Parts: sequence; C-alpha cells; structure tokens
Amino acid sequence: MFDLHIGTTSEFVCISLPAPTLSKDWVETEVKICVPGFNARLLLWIEEEDIFDFAKELEALYGNLNGSAHFSHRDGQLELDLVGDGLGGVLVKGTAWAKAASWAQALHENKLVFEYHIDQTYLSTPLSELYQFLSLATGKSV
Repeated sequence: MFDLHIGTTSEFVCISLPAPTLSKDWVETEVKICVPGFNARLLLWIEEEDIFDFAKELEALYGNLNGSAHFSHRDGQLELDLVGDGLGGVLVKGTAWAKAASWAQALHENKLVFEYHIDQTYLSTPLSELYQFLSLATGKSV
C-alpha cells in the first residue's frame, strides 16, 4: 500500500494506492480528506496515467517552489490542486464529490470544497511514494 499523504496530521488529503500490478491500468483507491470541521472518505477508481501526470507536476512544483500540480481523474470525484507561492508555501485546494449509489439519491450528491496551506517540505514524502508506486506499476521513472 502506498499512502500519498499531502499535509499535516490535522489537515490533509491522503490517497491510498494498492500495490500495483503490471496488468492493470486502473487502480481502486481510498481517499481521506481531513480539514477543520470535516472528515471525508471516498472510494474511487483512477488510471495509472493520472498518477504519472500528477507525479511529474508535483516533482516540478517541489523543485521550483512555484507553479502548480493538478490531480484529476476520468470520473471527476476528486479534483486536487497544489499551488506554490515561490517562497516555500503551498496552497492545497480541492473538490470531492460523493457519487450517488442509486438514481433516487442522484439529486442529493454531496460536495466538499476545501483548502489549506502547507510548507513545501510536506511534499517530499508523497513524492517518494509516487516514485515507488510508478516504478512498480509501469516500470517508468518520473
């Protein structure tokens, strides 16, 4: 299991990726979001290519302290943006949707919009986890 924990112990997004297999392009993930007043948990399927794209952008953000890294996937349940201020600060903002389990619930989807600030040093651990995951999943390096 690879945990991409972005943030502190009290404010974070954590994307848990299972151990990859070379035969799968899609992976089932669990996402936990913890911000003041809210705790959310989502289960979603993402493509390994989405993870690869995010890793490239996150690596550039970590190295330059400026720019952004964007994570999204085909189903659109999670949108995540990390924006550097050029001085080592990073704004993490996102939107998560809890998809309806049935048509009767479809009119009542829940949506969480959140943001918090972290220091750029909090990006090194999730970046390392991304490198390990992608190395096993695709044989590619970022």
